[in-house]
Amino acid sequence: MKLGRKILISLILLVCFTVVFFAGYFFSVINLMSWDVFSSRPLKNWFKPQVAIYFDEDQVDFKDVAAFNRVKNLLENDYYEEVDFSKVFSSAIKGLSEGVEDPYTMYYTPEEMKALWEDVSGNYVGIGVLVQMDENKLLTVIDVFADSPAKEAGLQKNDKIINVNGEDVTTVGDADLIVKKIKGEPNTKVRITVYRPEENRQIDFEMERRFINISWISSELLDNGIGYIYIQQFDNDIAKDFQQHLSALMAQGIKGLVIDLRDNPGGSYYQVVRIADMIVPKGIIVYTQDRDNNREEQYSDENELEIPLAVLVNEYSASASEILAACIQDYGKGI
Repeated sequence: MKLGRKILISLILLVCFTVVFFAGYFFSVINLMSWDVFSSRPLKNWFKPQVAIYFDEDQVDFKDVAAFNRVKNLLENDYYEEVDFSKVFSSAIKGLSEGVEDPYTMYYTPEEMKALWEDVSGNYVGIGVLVQMDENKLLTVIDVFADSPAKEAGLQKNDKIINVNGEDVTTVGDADLIVKKIKGEPNTKVRITVYRPEENRQIDFEMERRFINISWISSELLDNGIGYIYIQQFDNDIAKDFQQHLSALMAQGIKGLVIDLRDNPGGSYYQVVRIADMIVPKGIIVYTQDRDNNREEQYSDENELEIPLAVLVNEYSASASEILAACIQDYGKGI
């Protein structure tokens, strides 16, 4: 009799603890997102594995958290088509980084990071052209790289890419999407149709994709023995390339040098440090300092460039370009 009573009491306590646990869970959920959001979801959905993002209470306003959940719920239940929340959430992460209002702080998806790395490294698989959208939203060839499939096939500057592998791309309106269709695995074929305005005709090309190593630097000997080096951006090989171009010009007995950084958006921090090291005397080139005042300094050795130097910049010269120009100016090595 006593045993049965103990079992009954234990069962009652277990039920009470269970009720209290789930009541607390659902109360916290309702408190977090609102009754309307809670009641609109089927009960079974609340027992699925959940994920959460945590902020300290003093970091965010509770009203904003509730608003985020309401918007998410509206999209989930009332949007006219099914929402890809993985994609939507990726955009939310971008918004988080954009919230600091710093143009140099941004979030890249893995796919975007891969594309950025290709751009910085100067290596990718494709046909070897530089493109941009024209005023009519047509993907236009603005440069054809030497020794590339495109060069060998006969593509020219100002060709308008209108078809890729049988697909009309004139209405796509997004350069990145069209470029993705052109890129692919090495040693595979891609068919491209271009419109050539100068000849008022369409031309079909078939090319084999291969590894492309973009050269972001060029040089020439100008009049009066002046050397000229144009750096389009600082990729992962640019310091070595710069040294080769500079050595070739020095071998021709140049009396002065112009380094053109106009429209250069920047690139590798460590590559620009190496280039600055070839130009300025021994001393500090640049330093970085974090919020805790931890400082990391980059230094040049005693070797320096001993000829007159001019550096060209404009409003589009940024990041690493600014570091190089400022360092040269600080040491009085050029104008």
